[in-house]
Amino acid sequence: MYQSSVHRRPKPSLADRRIPKPSYRHAAPAGPWPYIDSLADQESEEVIDAKILAVIGSCGHKNCQDCPKWTAYPQSLFGNWTIKPVRKCGIERAVKDREHSSTIYTVDVLENGVFGDSGEARVTTGNKKDYWRNTLLPDRESGIRVRALFVHKMSGPVLQMLGTRFNIEPFFFSSSINWIPSRYQENAIPKIGDHITVTLTFVRSIDQAAALDPCHESIASESGKSRIGSSLMSMEHIDTHAPLSLRSANKILLLDLLAIHMVRDVKGSTIISYHHSIDGSTTAEDLFTRLKLVGRSVYWQKVVRKSQDSTFVFLAILWSALYAWDEALEVLYDHFCWLESRVIGTNDVALTYELHVIRAHLLHYTALLSDFKKSVIFIRDTHNPAMDEDSITDEQRRLDKKLLTEECGHLLTEIERLQMNRQMQDDRVQNVKHLVYAMVNIEDSKAMKRLSYITMIFLPGSFMAGVFGMNVIELNSGTYGTIVHYVAAALPLTFVTIWIIVAFQSRFVLRDNEAMWKKLLWPIALIHRLISQTRRRPEDSTSYLPL
Repeated sequence: MYQSSVHRRPKPSLADRRIPKPSYRHAAPAGPWPYIDSLADQESEEVIDAKILAVIGSCGHKNCQDCPKWTAYPQSLFGNWTIKPVRKCGIERAVKDREHSSTIYTVDVLENGVFGDSGEARVTTGNKKDYWRNTLLPDRESGIRVRALFVHKMSGPVLQMLGTRFNIEPFFFSSSINWIPSRYQENAIPKIGDHITVTLTFVRSIDQAAALDPCHESIASESGKSRIGSSLMSMEHIDTHAPLSLRSANKILLLDLLAIHMVRDVKGSTIISYHHSIDGSTTAEDLFTRLKLVGRSVYWQKVVRKSQDSTFVFLAILWSALYAWDEALEVLYDHFCWLESRVIGTNDVALTYELHVIRAHLLHYTALLSDFKKSVIFIRDTHNPAMDEDSITDEQRRLDKKLLTEECGHLLTEIERLQMNRQMQDDRVQNVKHLVYAMVNIEDSKAMKRLSYITMIFLPGSFMAGVFGMNVIELNSGTYGTIVHYVAAALPLTFVTIWIIVAFQSRFVLRDNEAMWKKLLWPIALIHRLISQTRRRPEDSTSYLPL
């Protein structure tokens, strides 16, 4: 049915797409006080004692199909997450969001290296209990090494069910909600498994026309392009957490989040991917499709078949962030080349502000790429306890360790290439800025030189005025000097000054390597040149020296 444009929700502006500044102190379970910055945030001991005690592990009930335990997550499993931390980190707001439905895309990686598409499940308020009983609680089928769950629009019940079923630290959800890069291992049990979490911010490019409402962003219009200097200069500050508009290619560089929690277990591992519902960010369906494409790769099929470690599936997902990084820096490079040519060609200082904006974002990208690199190193160096299971031979463990080191090395090499690319663009920005400032200084020096020449013309008159001290008979009857005397003294000095100035600038008349006495005779050379030009035929009118 036709929907009126009056009721159509406009697309957000660039300012609406700004991500919050991450609070790294709240990003890992090692912090003993989750989301508590002061004693005022901490509840009294009486209130804490009244809360549900922390229970680490499964509920232990014989019949847990009717267990309402997941409705009390995270307090039911993590007693120190009282109401204030849960409210401050945003989990309470997410848990209360029970109205909309969630779509969970599933990919199963089998033992033989085949990536099977298990379809999608729509979890609503009406069928959430059925999903809990029939899908999450039952034991997994044999032959599935990894099950990846990509959640689109994670509702409160889905968050609580996944957190309870897989005993997930609330830090994964809080870090994902608040865009906090983190990486940690927890709940490691020898010969059984562990939990690893990686949340990292990366950059991806999207089309500006598809992302922005023309009513909000006039910067993409042709009229807005001519006013870019004044519009940018009116900004109060440079915000590197906001999107970067690249008007040359009609692209926008957005900050996106890759939030993955993996339960590595000898009985079958599970990957859970959290996705924001912000327009332009990577959706659950996008990452779901990416992982299915990994299954079509002959190279990765061989890797999965050779290895018994489920971490390779986790590592394959990280390549999606690298692809996004590479594409974003490629678009940024093209925009910078366009901007560089305009800055040098027009010598417009206002455009240098845009260079400052680009450099500020490039400096921010340094930290993001460093976090990306550290995340890959974390995966490489964090041992999987499930690989110590008795059925796995030492030879298989060495092979898996070697393969994991090689695959992480490939990813690290690509990240280093991105870092070099970012550094090169940063150096070019600096180079262009220095060039523009040098050109401006040269123009200023030329202007000052012209002013100096004008000043030198009036210098003899000023000098003689000082000598006479205005003691002329026309002004002071008691003196003997006259205006005629002043003019008779000032004019020759002015003439000599002009003569000397032209002699030093005789490159417009004579060659630069002429002797000084010839330069002082510049009027003769000038007259001779003018006579030669008048006698020259029209086809030979081009002179050797410019006028």
